Amino acid sequence: MTVCGYHPHMGDGLKRFAEGLLLALQEKAKRNQRDMGTQMSREADEIVILRSFLEERVRKADSHNDQPVELAFLGIVYICQFLMADPARRFSAAVSPRDRDFHRQ
Repeated sequence: MTVCGYHPHMGDGLKRFAEGLLLALQEKAKRNQRDMGTQMSREADEIVILRSFLEERVRKADSHNDQPVELAFLGIVYICQFLMADPARRFSAAVSPRDRDFHRQ
């Protein structure tokens, strides 16, 4: 936020996104006749696959100009992983293994 600053609407937007994520998970769980724990576990597995795919596309792109959509979508995936993880796992879910190793040094 150092470049653009912070405005309370940004936090409001994240809260609204989290509420939407919860509602989508609840609807999908109901539609699939699953409890929320089971549904979240399945979603978490799918998000890991999607995250890996997007990270690979970003790595293989020729330049940052070739990847704006992938980077934006990857940001949304990181937010979803963060919101779905329990507090003890949030840091590891939101940070790539390379970055985690950097923070340990």
